[in-house]
Amino acid sequence: MPSGFVERDWRFMMEAIYRINSQASIWDMEMETLKCLQQFISSTQGTFFIYDGACNDGTPNLVDSTAVVGDDARYLDQFMTGRYDHDRYFTGLLYFRNEPVFRDSDLMPDAFRTESKLYREIYEPQGIYWGLRAYLTYKDHLLGNISIFNSFEKGDFSDRDVRILRLMEPHLSLKLWELQTEELRAKGEKTPDQDLYDLAARFSLTMREKEVLALILSGKDDREVAQALSISFSTFKKHVGNIYKKMKVNNRVQLFKEAKGTESPPPTNENASY
Repeated sequence: MPSGFVERDWRFMMEAIYRINSQASIWDMEMETLKCLQQFISSTQGTFFIYDGACNDGTPNLVDSTAVVGDDARYLDQFMTGRYDHDRYFTGLLYFRNEPVFRDSDLMPDAFRTESKLYREIYEPQGIYWGLRAYLTYKDHLLGNISIFNSFEKGDFSDRDVRILRLMEPHLSLKLWELQTEELRAKGEKTPDQDLYDLAARFSLTMREKEVLALILSGKDDREVAQALSISFSTFKKHVGNIYKKMKVNNRVQLFKEAKGTESPPPTNENASY
């Protein structure tokens, strides 16, 4: 059990994850997530944004379906116009999105934030001062962002608050990925992993073999794949052997040719199997 947690906290978190996983739509998942977090983390406002691809400059596109709990989120329309794409506060948050959960105060000094356009035009008029963020990412796809806010008087978020959100982030990311994939399939649109899904069905790969194949195709070497899946190296080799047999290939070059129509696998180190 994480430091600072009591059994009641842990039990509530498990119940919250179950409630979130029970939702059948993205909107319902957004709202249930924010309601659960509000019971766990004291805050004045919580928002849940969904991303859809990226702009040419790498800035994520926001989908106009933002869920909000707590105080009304004013100026949402103004924020969604993209006029803050080059604001140093906003771009600073995006720059650190490889760290999935963080407090704004962990990344930049107060003076940096409070002198920014984003703070002066969006946050300050609403009495927002402190921020706690979670970037939801799955399979290298940025899916959404949860931002939880507090007034100056309520104080910054605690280490415990960060741990709670950090523990929940992988579950939220996976659920959001599943719901987005379901929506695309229902519309008859191609999902981000449709090619891999079709490949696994074509060669009757098991779920684990599909996971191994996905990581190999992403360019990870053998030991990185084994580590990512928490399996032994010998077990990994067994899965690779099964994949090669089913796909009727003898090495990684042939594997990439069969899977992606190319004979040039991405660079790997000496641990890669060929």
